[in-house]
Amino acid sequence: MRQLTCLLMILFLVACSSKSSKSMNIDYKAEAIEESGGIQSSKINNYKALSIQKLNEYFDLLKLQRQHPEFNSDIEAQLTKYTSQALITGNLPATFKVNEIKQIGEVQKVSDSVNKIQLSYNLEVNNSQIKDSIFAYCSLKTITINGQNIMSNKVRFSKK
Repeated sequence: MRQLTCLLMILFLVACSSKSSKSMNIDYKAEAIEESGGIQSSKINNYKALSIQKLNEYFDLLKLQRQHPEFNSDIEAQLTKYTSQALITGNLPATFKVNEIKQIGEVQKVSDSVNKIQLSYNLEVNNSQIKDSIFAYCSLKTITINGQNIMSNKVRFSKK
């Protein structure tokens, strides 16, 4: 009987904790939607932060590709989501580092849904620093699914 009581108490606690985490996730989503629908300057900061995040993801994929060539085809497919061209020419070692990613100039509006940002970064290869820049084309859209507004974002990189 005591074992049954303990089992029921554990199940009750687990059920309560899973319900509270689900409600917390909904609150975070609603909060993120409210924040994203604000002022134009907050959108510019979103473009910058999103571009830097995606550029870091791009370089992480390049590193992973160098470290694990057996996954080359899978990683290559993911890299094409970021750009249609080779942004880094030459053979990078698996130990390269990227640092000091900064925005250069102002955000340029290309079309109603696309903005262009120029980013500079330092590429550290074999104890030498290479300074380079890249353009990020950011697209942020609000999509309504089942009555909920969800932000859709896409970043593509190009040398021009």
